[in-house]
Amino acid sequence: MVKYGCCLSLYSFGPRPSGGSADIKQAAMCFKDGVLKLLGNGFDYIELNTGSIVNISEDDYAIVSEAIRACGIKVPTFNCFIPSTLKLVGDNVDYGEIEKYIEKAMERIEGVGGKCIVFGSGASRKVPDNFSMEKAEEQIIVFLNLCEKYGSYNGLTVAIEPLNRMETNMINTVSEAFRISEKVDLPHVGVLADSYHMYMENENAEILKKVKEKIFHIHISDKNRSYPGKISDGMDFKKFFGILKEINYDKTISLECGFDDIEKESLLSIKYIKNLWKIA
Repeated sequence: MVKYGCCLSLYSFGPRPSGGSADIKQAAMCFKDGVLKLLGNGFDYIELNTGSIVNISEDDYAIVSEAIRACGIKVPTFNCFIPSTLKLVGDNVDYGEIEKYIEKAMERIEGVGGKCIVFGSGASRKVPDNFSMEKAEEQIIVFLNLCEKYGSYNGLTVAIEPLNRMETNMINTVSEAFRISEKVDLPHVGVLADSYHMYMENENAEILKKVKEKIFHIHISDKNRSYPGKISDGMDFKKFFGILKEINYDKTISLECGFDDIEKESLLSIKYIKNLWKIA
């Protein structure tokens, strides 16, 4: 059965501390209260960015982990896998640092019940000017093999997220992500489909039928990253969901969008989505 989640950061429900060390305890308290409200709205889980639990100390990680446990849920999916400062392609790739980061990230993600990591990370995979695209793909394949190594240790999968060409210059479509996933042929590496990026790249939802065996996760949002149900001339989510149902997709679907009032608007959106799924 499909489960619905919402993409968040640790600071989605409270102000991000300015300067100095973050007050993680206060942030974790606001986070827990906010997540409980989302669950009350009808969401099944939340999706966090990887930096929320990797770029903090061991003590702060313990605080965040406890806040997650206090919500009574696990966090099955994580996005924003690789920070922009850790380059995966180009002349300044440090595989030692990349491997160290993957190992730490996957250990922490597994520790809070994670199952799937979204590999978008447009800045880290952006190919520098005058650098070979073929060489860049070879470097991404090395990275994905490292993901397979530690994913198999921790029981985690990695979903390659196509990002539209305004955000990065490689792997812009579901079709491209699928080609690479097929090329590496690794059991813990698959594909993510994001309705927004597909819209921006004018990619037909019919592609989902071709790649169905490799789809590990779904992101949805409407034009301009608005939440589904906000605008009357938005994307054809009924068709999108209809194809997902046709291929018997039964994993996770996360809202990755902007909210002005997350508690109120997420309730409107989840009702809209669940109703569309029923009639698609």
